[in-house]
Amino acid sequence: MQSDFRKLAERAKRVTNAISPEDAYKLLKESPNAILIETRDPDNVPEEDIVNGSIMISMDKLVESYENATSLSDCDPRLSDKDVVIVTT
Repeated sequence: MQSDFRKLAERAKRVTNAISPEDAYKLLKESPNAILIETRDPDNVPEEDIVNGSIMISMDKLVESYENATSLSDCDPRLSDKDVVIVTT
């Protein structure tokens, strides 16, 4: 199942846009419906790197959600909004 998730992630990379950290910061500041999802393991994120209002979902949790066919909105209700702009690490 994890290889299926990796294939899904690779496909997602082909249809999304990479942006610089500076542009991501600007987008998060200027867009009220933008959310940062931090995909590093929360234990490995230095306190000074944590962005206020961000969602912490490790890759393990994303894989688990995919494998169990649960909605990401179970991780955070803000992810149920289809119009939300998501920026990931």
